Amino acid sequence: MTNMTTTSTPGERIVSAMSDSSLAVVEAVKAGNERAYRVSTMLIEEAERGQREMLEVVRRFAQDPTGLAGLTGTVVDKATAAQSRAFELTRQWFEELSDASKETRDTLQRVVQANREASQATVESFRGLLSRTNAPVNPFARQTKQASQLPAEGKA
Repeated sequence: MTNMTTTSTPGERIVSAMSDSSLAVVEAVKAGNERAYRVSTMLIEEAERGQREMLEVVRRFAQDPTGLAGLTGTVVDKATAAQSRAFELTRQWFEELSDASKETRDTLQRVVQANREASQATVESFRGLLSRTNAPVNPFARQTKQASQLPAEGKA
């Protein structure tokens, strides 16, 4: 976020803050999209790996239907590998959730800071507007007050 409190007009600061806020949201959406892609890719790859391993077990059985010892060993090996990959997938999933949490917190901080900057600039702009409109109104108000204190004509 750019800090434009001393170098820009309130209007420029408001626009800059709005831009920073929307940029933070767009970046968060992009990061979420990329995260979803990574997670779905991991799941697809794991499904493909599981299918290949299942086909290998079926192929092994088809080659030697009576060789239960070899088939059992293959099934145990594949199940152990699948369990290890499941643990790795879970670890990666929690890592992605942790990253998402941090990115969400960072995005919210950026949006709040941008809104704070926009609010401050709006207040400054409004104060400037009031001070500019108040100067011409004051002499008029004094003239009106003085005129109302004059004795009315025809009253005695």
